[in-house]
Amino acid sequence: MSKFSGKCDVYDSIVMIREATDLSRYKFYIWVGDRYHKLDIKDFKDLSKYYPYLIGVMVADKEGATVVLSQNSFIDSEEREHIGWYLRDALAAYKRAKRWHEAFSAEKYCEELTWEPNKELKRIVAERVERDGVNANIDGLHDRMHNCFRKKWYEEMVRLGWSEVEAERWVYPDGIDKYNLSFD
Repeated sequence: MSKFSGKCDVYDSIVMIREATDLSRYKFYIWVGDRYHKLDIKDFKDLSKYYPYLIGVMVADKEGATVVLSQNSFIDSEEREHIGWYLRDALAAYKRAKRWHEAFSAEKYCEELTWEPNKELKRIVAERVERDGVNANIDGLHDRMHNCFRKKWYEEMVRLGWSEVEAERWVYPDGIDKYNLSFD
């Protein structure tokens, strides 16, 4: 499993498993909007931007390979899925409270959480549900596990020649200050 996403991603498939040395034999595409877009990948520095992306389709022959990447990095997709679980759980508690004609309290909801590694993140989600009800969202929220993957990805991009600013803009699109970067 890749050190950049925990899945068999571009890094695992192209760099580790296939041990590619000549990327000119590969054609990379990514789905954006309503069509595929060809990526200009000349070397591993260019490819590092896509290390944690999953490969949707890869067709190879003697001449080379065509690779179609997922629209987002697996880090972003999985993070939204995990935080989405917290939102669904808090919304279920909110709806139960409304059904019983009670006010939903983020504080009470969090007190009922027994063992929870992401208790702080669940508290933030619950506060959004308390404030916004069924219109609550998870925009701008990030968790520690996925930030650890992002940190490795950022460091690898810098190691391969991207400036710290370029790597930061790519890996931390919300701005680095929006991510909880305590990795202790």
